[in-house]
Amino acid sequence: MLTACTTPLNSLSPLQTEPVEYPQTVGCNFSDLTGYVHAENNINAVQGLIVLSNYTDNPCLIDSIWDLLIVDSQQSPIISTSINLVNTNIYAEQYLSIDFTWNNYCQQDSNEPFGVKILDTETQQMLYIPIEDPNGNLISSPPACKDQNQKQSFLLQISQ
Repeated sequence: MLTACTTPLNSLSPLQTEPVEYPQTVGCNFSDLTGYVHAENNINAVQGLIVLSNYTDNPCLIDSIWDLLIVDSQQSPIISTSINLVNTNIYAEQYLSIDFTWNNYCQQDSNEPFGVKILDTETQQMLYIPIEDPNGNLISSPPACKDQNQKQSFLLQISQ
Protein backbone atom coordinates (compact mmCIF):
# COMPACT_ATOMS: atom_id res chain seq x y z
CA MET A 1 0.00 0.00 0.00
CA LEU A 2 1.28 3.44 -0.88
CA THR A 3 1.30 5.99 1.88
CA ALA A 4 1.53 9.76 1.72
CA CYS A 5 4.88 11.31 2.48
CA THR A 6 5.25 14.64 4.21
CA THR A 7 9.05 14.51 4.57
CA PRO A 8 10.60 17.52 2.80
CA LEU A 9 12.75 16.65 -0.21
CA ASN A 10 15.73 18.47 1.25
CA SER A 11 15.94 15.78 3.96
CA LEU A 12 16.46 13.06 1.34
CA SER A 13 19.29 12.49 -1.12
CA PRO A 14 18.62 12.53 -4.87
CA LEU A 15 18.94 9.44 -7.05
CA GLN A 16 22.55 8.20 -6.85
CA THR A 17 24.44 8.89 -10.08
CA GLU A 18 28.06 8.28 -9.08
CA PRO A 19 29.47 4.78 -8.52
CA VAL A 20 29.12 3.83 -4.85
CA GLU A 21 29.45 0.39 -3.29
CA TYR A 22 26.09 -0.85 -2.06
CA PRO A 23 24.86 -4.33 -1.31
CA GLN A 24 23.50 -6.30 -4.26
CA THR A 25 19.88 -5.63 -4.96
CA VAL A 26 17.24 -8.08 -6.05
CA GLY A 27 14.37 -6.23 -7.66
CA CYS A 28 12.07 -3.71 -6.13
CA ASN A 29 8.74 -4.18 -4.41
CA PHE A 30 6.40 -1.25 -4.82
CA SER A 31 5.40 -1.87 -1.21
CA ASP A 32 8.91 -0.65 -0.26
CA LEU A 33 8.28 2.73 -1.88
CA THR A 34 6.26 5.71 -0.77
CA GLY A 35 5.38 8.51 -3.11
CA TYR A 36 3.46 11.64 -3.92
CA VAL A 37 2.49 13.62 -7.00
CA HIS A 38 2.39 17.41 -6.76
CA ALA A 39 1.19 19.46 -9.73
CA GLU A 40 -0.17 22.82 -10.75
CA ASN A 41 -2.80 23.43 -13.39
CA ASN A 42 -1.67 26.55 -15.21
CA ILE A 43 -3.28 28.06 -18.30
CA ASN A 44 -1.69 25.66 -20.78
CA ALA A 45 -1.01 22.39 -18.94
CA VAL A 46 -0.93 20.40 -15.73
CA GLN A 47 2.75 20.32 -14.77
CA GLY A 48 4.13 18.42 -11.85
CA LEU A 49 6.52 16.07 -10.14
CA ILE A 50 6.17 12.38 -9.28
CA VAL A 51 8.44 11.44 -6.35
CA LEU A 52 9.08 7.86 -5.22
CA SER A 53 11.11 7.41 -2.04
CA ASN A 54 12.76 4.33 -0.57
CA TYR A 55 12.42 4.37 3.22
CA THR A 56 13.64 0.78 3.68
CA ASP A 57 17.17 -0.28 4.55
CA ASN A 58 17.51 -2.16 1.25
CA PRO A 59 18.31 -0.73 -2.17
CA CYS A 60 15.52 -0.91 -4.70
CA LEU A 61 16.65 -1.96 -8.20
CA ILE A 62 14.30 -1.08 -11.04
CA ASP A 63 15.18 -2.88 -14.24
CA SER A 64 12.12 -2.62 -16.43
CA ILE A 65 9.82 -0.35 -18.36
CA TRP A 66 7.12 1.44 -16.42
CA ASP A 67 3.81 2.56 -17.85
CA LEU A 68 2.59 5.78 -16.26
CA LEU A 69 -1.07 6.68 -16.68
CA ILE A 70 -3.17 9.69 -15.79
CA VAL A 71 -6.38 8.19 -14.43
CA ASP A 72 -9.70 9.56 -13.24
CA SER A 73 -11.36 8.95 -9.88
CA GLN A 74 -12.57 5.53 -11.10
CA GLN A 75 -8.92 4.76 -12.06
CA SER A 76 -9.94 4.62 -15.72
CA PRO A 77 -7.02 5.61 -17.97
CA ILE A 78 -7.12 9.01 -19.64
CA ILE A 79 -3.64 8.98 -21.19
CA SER A 80 -0.49 6.90 -20.75
CA THR A 81 3.17 6.85 -21.65
CA SER A 82 6.18 4.67 -20.80
CA ILE A 83 9.57 5.25 -19.27
CA ASN A 84 12.57 2.90 -19.45
CA LEU A 85 14.21 2.47 -16.04
CA VAL A 86 16.95 -0.04 -16.82
CA ASN A 87 19.43 -0.52 -13.93
CA THR A 88 17.97 2.31 -11.86
CA ASN A 89 18.61 2.04 -8.12
CA ILE A 90 16.78 3.91 -5.43
CA TYR A 91 18.97 3.41 -2.39
CA ALA A 92 17.84 3.67 1.23
CA GLU A 93 16.70 7.21 2.12
CA GLN A 94 16.89 8.33 -1.54
CA TYR A 95 14.27 9.15 -4.12
CA LEU A 96 13.50 9.05 -7.83
CA SER A 97 11.70 12.06 -9.27
CA ILE A 98 9.96 12.34 -12.62
CA ASP A 99 8.78 15.67 -14.06
CA PHE A 100 5.62 15.52 -16.12
CA THR A 101 3.48 17.72 -18.34
CA TRP A 102 -0.10 16.86 -19.35
CA ASN A 103 -1.47 18.98 -22.22
CA ASN A 104 -4.55 19.49 -24.38
CA TYR A 105 -7.37 17.58 -22.68
CA CYS A 106 -10.36 17.86 -25.05
CA GLN A 107 -12.66 15.13 -23.75
CA GLN A 108 -16.04 16.30 -22.53
CA ASP A 109 -16.49 14.11 -19.49
CA SER A 110 -14.15 12.96 -16.78
CA ASN A 111 -14.49 11.76 -13.23
CA GLU A 112 -12.39 14.09 -11.11
CA PRO A 113 -10.09 14.13 -9.20
CA PHE A 114 -7.12 12.76 -11.11
CA GLY A 115 -4.26 10.46 -10.16
CA VAL A 116 -1.19 8.72 -11.54
CA LYS A 117 -1.07 4.95 -11.86
CA ILE A 118 2.36 3.36 -12.26
CA LEU A 119 2.60 -0.14 -13.71
CA ASP A 120 5.83 -2.15 -13.82
CA THR A 121 5.46 -3.97 -17.14
CA GLU A 122 7.72 -6.85 -16.05
CA THR A 123 6.42 -7.62 -12.55
CA GLN A 124 2.88 -6.25 -13.04
CA GLN A 125 3.15 -4.36 -9.73
CA MET A 126 1.00 -1.25 -9.60
CA LEU A 127 0.91 1.97 -7.58
CA TYR A 128 -1.84 4.59 -7.53
CA ILE A 129 -0.99 8.10 -6.31
CA PRO A 130 -3.49 10.99 -6.27
CA ILE A 131 -2.37 14.23 -7.92
CA GLU A 132 -2.33 17.08 -5.40
CA ASP A 133 -1.62 20.78 -5.70
CA PRO A 134 1.12 22.32 -3.52
CA ASN A 135 -1.48 22.87 -0.75
CA GLY A 136 -2.47 19.20 -0.65
CA ASN A 137 -5.78 19.64 -2.50
CA LEU A 138 -6.67 17.05 -5.13
CA ILE A 139 -6.32 18.21 -8.75
CA SER A 140 -9.83 18.11 -10.18
CA SER A 141 -9.44 20.25 -13.30
CA PRO A 142 -7.82 18.79 -16.42
CA PRO A 143 -5.56 20.88 -18.64
CA ALA A 144 -7.32 23.21 -21.08
CA CYS A 145 -8.20 22.05 -24.56
CA LYS A 146 -5.99 24.17 -26.82
CA ASP A 147 -6.72 22.44 -30.13
CA GLN A 148 -9.46 19.88 -30.84
CA ASN A 149 -7.42 18.65 -33.83
CA GLN A 150 -4.39 17.77 -31.72
CA LYS A 151 -4.01 14.77 -29.44
CA GLN A 152 -3.46 15.31 -25.75
CA SER A 153 0.09 14.61 -24.52
CA PHE A 154 1.73 13.28 -21.36
CA LEU A 155 5.46 13.98 -21.30
CA LEU A 156 7.96 12.62 -18.75
CA GLN A 157 11.53 13.43 -17.79
CA ILE A 158 13.58 11.91 -14.96
CA SER A 159 14.94 14.73 -12.81
CA GLN A 160 17.70 14.60 -10.25
